[in-house]
Amino acid sequence: MLKDVKPPKVRYAAINVTAAEKLPIHARCRILDVSESGFYAWRTRPSSERAIRHARLTDLVTEVHEASRQTYGSIRVHAELTLGRGIDVGRHQVELIMRRTGLRGVVGRKKRVLREIMGTTPARRGVSIMSLPGTEAKLSTRSCRR
Repeated sequence: MLKDVKPPKVRYAAINVTAAEKLPIHARCRILDVSESGFYAWRTRPSSERAIRHARLTDLVTEVHEASRQTYGSIRVHAELTLGRGIDVGRHQVELIMRRTGLRGVVGRKKRVLREIMGTTPARRGVSIMSLPGTEAKLSTRSCRR
């Protein structure tokens, strides 16, 4: 049930959303185990400074993430906000906002295509240079020039 898990302000929001069901407010408050006076106080209360700051930061984080073509993670977004725009925000707060809004950066790097260059790529793979076609003659002429 909702009252076992969620804090009162979430239950107040649920009461507000269920207004279309034509159930009286006192009944909805009783079902969700909150006081009616608490609901009315919540409804008329202005947003907190933290909620306003989080809303503003959410817009900024989303803007930076979109400007990076959705590649920046929380560390780079934090760096752009603090160093590039001069906004005082913590890295963990940026992580929290990105997690709540579902923003994710691209992880990893592009993989390079290895070219078959005689003597470099096969040796990295554990292949003997002598097993490549045409290398015996080149190596034998070099060893004879001493």
